[in-house]
Amino acid sequence: MKNLLLFPKLAGLLGVLLLPLFFTNVFAQLSLESAGPYITGDFITVSYQTEEAKSTNVLAIALAGAPLGDYLDWNYALDVEGDITLLLPNTPDLIEIRLLEIIPDQEPILLATTGPLEVRSLSASLSAPSQLNPGETFEVSWEGPGGEGDEITLAAMGASLSQSLAVQSVGQTGQLQFTAPEEPGFYELRYLSGKSGELLAMFSLEVLPEETELAEDEETCLGDEASLDLAFDREVSAFMNDAYQTYGDQYSDADYSYDTSTSVSDDEGRVTASFTATLTTVEGETIQESGSVEANFRWSNCEWSLVDYSY
Repeated sequence: MKNLLLFPKLAGLLGVLLLPLFFTNVFAQLSLESAGPYITGDFITVSYQTEEAKSTNVLAIALAGAPLGDYLDWNYALDVEGDITLLLPNTPDLIEIRLLEIIPDQEPILLATTGPLEVRSLSASLSAPSQLNPGETFEVSWEGPGGEGDEITLAAMGASLSQSLAVQSVGQTGQLQFTAPEEPGFYELRYLSGKSGELLAMFSLEVLPEETELAEDEETCLGDEASLDLAFDREVSAFMNDAYQTYGDQYSDADYSYDTSTSVSDDEGRVTASFTATLTTVEGETIQESGSVEANFRWSNCEWSLVDYSY
């Protein structure tokens, strides 16, 4: 960390109407747009007021409890009042905003400070049962920034991020309850940022047919085209889950669909799928893709297992 006495910077005043928060000194006060939590690497705008304009006043971000001379980012607070934008740290932590008077060869004087403010990482994760019965109530556990407007949605697999079957705000508990759709098939739980609309996490789940029984005797358990289609859907679901986790932060929206044809010969199966996808990047660019995939499966232990695929 740097020392306030060594690295001066010019202040930037934005003139934004802000909501008062915490006050610690009768001669000065600070206010923020909200109490947070805030996101790593983002900017925060702070409004300040003092009784007298001084060239020695500065506004700084510091780790909660750090010495007054240590800071993460700062600017001069030259006027009686103003608005200054500071950069939040890139790692999650508790911080404080401090209005200080810096006089050479003296200890900094604290004029006002906020209480501890939480800075969270812009990442998330979801967990839930991977297979459900139609209409079953189930619990979703989440971890993430928990910011204002953050939502968890339930959508059909491949649907656009703007389309959903159910939506809930994340709240503060880390757990929510959803109801599985009545229609068997594959679905996605999605954690969406309220601030940017970005997809931060996705979890795939399957709603089973009402009466799904697996034969105990492998000799009476034969793979057919319907079970092969289902196995292919499971592979697509898992693939898209991995893709969202790796590339989801690069897109503001995405939807895809595919049509399949299947063939079964003894214990071997083949699926040919034609797909289309539309992606919207965070910069607003629209990308359209289409093509075909051929996947080979083998039947063993009453289930189809993917052997290889090409596209």
